[in-house]
Amino acid sequence: MGKTLTFDKPKDWKQIKPEHYQQFSIVSNEYTPCEYGFAIPNQKKSFDVVSIFNYGENGAPFIKELKDQLDVLANNNNAVDQINDYIKENADGYAVTKTDYIRPIYYKKGKLHDKSCFINIMKIKTNVTTSYSIQIFTEVSGNLYCITSSALNCDENKPFESLVKNYPHIEQAVNIVFKSMA
Repeated sequence: MGKTLTFDKPKDWKQIKPEHYQQFSIVSNEYTPCEYGFAIPNQKKSFDVVSIFNYGENGAPFIKELKDQLDVLANNNNAVDQINDYIKENADGYAVTKTDYIRPIYYKKGKLHDKSCFINIMKIKTNVTTSYSIQIFTEVSGNLYCITSSALNCDENKPFESLVKNYPHIEQAVNIVFKSMA
């Protein structure tokens, strides 16, 4: 899976080198490689992170499996054994060592900027913090890509709109990066 993805990015987004992914809690492996990680300065004198993963050519089966897993989590937010196994196998030495629960807030197919996509927003509690995760999946040149990021707060009645409105890095991920992906 070579880097065939092209897209525009905001000027203040700094690309993270793969050898520094761990410092930014980006888990990349041979099955779901992170092709791009970006650190975006925020008002807290820290960084927000946006990552782009390449899930390869099996997009439709993966989305079905993901939706099935999200359905399970929607019925039992504590059904995180597989997630914790994944953390043990792929994130040794990372700050997050355990997920306590995942509560899917919003997950469905849709369209953004005239592109078909699958949007997944979850509330996740780990040993480090409780936050919201957003994943936007779309196919480009036959591969399934995922833009992902996180935020501390979200209006769960309008999760997508809330994240885009209140977090500039998420707004830019949607309206600059996703929109220009080719």
